[in-house]
Amino acid sequence: MLIFTSLPNECKTEIFEHLLTDRQTLYRCLLVNRFWCKNIIPSLWREPFRYKIHKVYLIIRTYLLALTADEQSTIIPFNINFEHNQQPLLFEYGSYLEIFNCASFFDAASKLLINQGHKDTEFSYSCQVIVGAITKMLMRTCRNLKSINLSSVIVVPDSRIFESSKYGLSQLVELCLCLENNSPKSLEILNYLSTICHNLSKTFFIVREGNNPLPQNSINSLVNLIMNQHELKNFKLHEAAKSVNRIISSFISQQNSLTTIYFSNVSFDKISNDSLEVFIRCKNIIQIQLYYCKGIKSSQVKILKKSQFILKSLILYQNEINISALIDIWGFNLEYLDLDELNSEIINFITKRCQNLINLTIKGSFNNLDLIFPWIKESQLKIFSLERTKFVGYFFGNEINPIFTELGKNLPNSLNYLKIKGWKLMENVLGQILKVCKLEMLEILLIEPFSEQIKLNHLIDIKEFLKRNRSVKKVEINFHKTENPWTEEEKKIINEIKEELNINIIKNEIYD
Repeated sequence: MLIFTSLPNECKTEIFEHLLTDRQTLYRCLLVNRFWCKNIIPSLWREPFRYKIHKVYLIIRTYLLALTADEQSTIIPFNINFEHNQQPLLFEYGSYLEIFNCASFFDAASKLLINQGHKDTEFSYSCQVIVGAITKMLMRTCRNLKSINLSSVIVVPDSRIFESSKYGLSQLVELCLCLENNSPKSLEILNYLSTICHNLSKTFFIVREGNNPLPQNSINSLVNLIMNQHELKNFKLHEAAKSVNRIISSFISQQNSLTTIYFSNVSFDKISNDSLEVFIRCKNIIQIQLYYCKGIKSSQVKILKKSQFILKSLILYQNEINISALIDIWGFNLEYLDLDELNSEIINFITKRCQNLINLTIKGSFNNLDLIFPWIKESQLKIFSLERTKFVGYFFGNEINPIFTELGKNLPNSLNYLKIKGWKLMENVLGQILKVCKLEMLEILLIEPFSEQIKLNHLIDIKEFLKRNRSVKKVEINFHKTENPWTEEEKKIINEIKEELNINIIKNEIYD
């Protein structure tokens, strides 16, 4: 029999990985011993801005301490105090970076300037200089850079900084670029990366053209970048009013690898039938997301009906397209459907075609919600989410609206996961749904208001629901960062839920 006097190092490392969202605990763990410290530091610094933390400017200050004299020289004229006379850093923090999001660095740099008393009028250029100097240091030191995000043309370092990368950028697996004519730096970076990157699996291109298309050489670089990847799986595109056909036609080189397509603000009426023919030959696509898209002509519907892929997930939001036609084309194999529009025609196609659906999200307006109740009641849904976005008005006030009571009565007993989310949703919706539904297989209940505090009456409704539905193992409450902590009465109810019902109730802080 094998007996461990202590946990193996691999187990400790795995535990540290699971604590990444709890940075306060991780920072305490740093002080335990040298081994713990050496194993936690890389995890904390591979994506330092992933989780919101207090005093984020301290991260920038640490990076500034790692600058060489040459790198420091560019920021000295801006009277930035980075305490360069301190003792040498214990770790080469920049070497651990894997995810480089330029906007996050810019935001943290602005908070450093605020902390040091600089004026707002100085921020933009000063932050760009700081980010440029730090980026130069990172290109010199980081060995495992996997992702670059340059989604804002306002914050783009000089392309020569990336070209000077000591360890190269050929190992990148994710890339996000914003491309437009008045951002030559972004276009130069695109031209450079198109010659060296061959291992990208996830890309996001924001192509802002309007009436001013990108230079032909930049479009060629973008097309070459797509076509030269060994196995591109996830492709996201925003706009591309002029170059959309060239871009989609380049999918021919990735027709065996693409699995996820995301189009935002794409006008389908600008996509030629020839380009669409290339698209439907991508035989491994399992998820399509369409946001703010327009068009889809009847001739294009006929082409899409010949799709060689078996779609499992369809996510639609704020589109001006024929949703019924898409559900008719792909509905039979769908397992996940996320939509913000319901009418009798759409519900008719869901009823006829979506027999294999196990995950349904309804967001936005709740108009015609009652029309889908008969189908929901007879379905085999495992996951159901009801979400109201910030951008849609709420008209019920504090009055009882029977539609939510009826929804609660019609939720299928097959549900394992129920999510209720939305702006001004908690006042009269949560209780109505929970008071009437009986879900014998439910395991997780997730509640996420946009701005309201979960109050005592909500917790009482939750407790009574949990007493009737003893299969629930976890309740997760996501709350707004400005809300007050639990009151003593609310803590009492939470403890009763935990102790009497043996249910894990978690409160997570979310950010705008």
